Amino acid sequence: MMKIRTLVLDWNGTVMDDAARALAGVNEALRDQHLPPITRAELDARYRQPIAELFRDLGLEPDRAETAWTAAVTAASAPMRPTAPILLRACRESGITVGIVSSAAEHVIVEDLRRHPHVPAPDWVDGAIDDKARCLSQRRHTAAEPMAYVGDAPHDIEAARAAGIAAIAIRGGLAAPHALEESRPDLIINDLAQLIDHLAD
Repeated sequence: MMKIRTLVLDWNGTVMDDAARALAGVNEALRDQHLPPITRAELDARYRQPIAELFRDLGLEPDRAETAWTAAVTAASAPMRPTAPILLRACRESGITVGIVSSAAEHVIVEDLRRHPHVPAPDWVDGAIDDKARCLSQRRHTAAEPMAYVGDAPHDIEAARAAGIAAIAIRGGLAAPHALEESRPDLIINDLAQLIDHLAD
């Protein structure tokens, strides 16, 4: 894979280790619509993106569920993946542009960054994105290339491919490992620090 000059990251599950927060958000949406909670194992088995598809699968009205989900997720904190700060500092030191393209609401991302003031902020954030492929394609027109997108779900890999950029999958999110492999990314990693060797000098 060519050396990356613009690195775009998904947020939840990729930068943030937010499985517990995601489960709390889903269960708040279920509670709000008078349905029983689910377990982490059930969430892992049924998880899909965009999040509206998961809500429909759970029998929820998606717009109302997203409101409850967003409120719960905004109120809860989550840890970053341990090597996210290392990667972001390496990007800053190397002059690599870092962007965020995520279905998470922008204010959720901003609040997460506020809770981690020691971590270099990305150069730009595109939140509440339903069509990641379109957003990435638009960003590609003004970005230094090569450009790559890192995500923890097959949906992210498909979006990167549709935008014509390198697709990198990271294990450890809510998506099943076999689903990531079947999405045929250009690279699969276990740890964000593995990307440092792929940054342009």
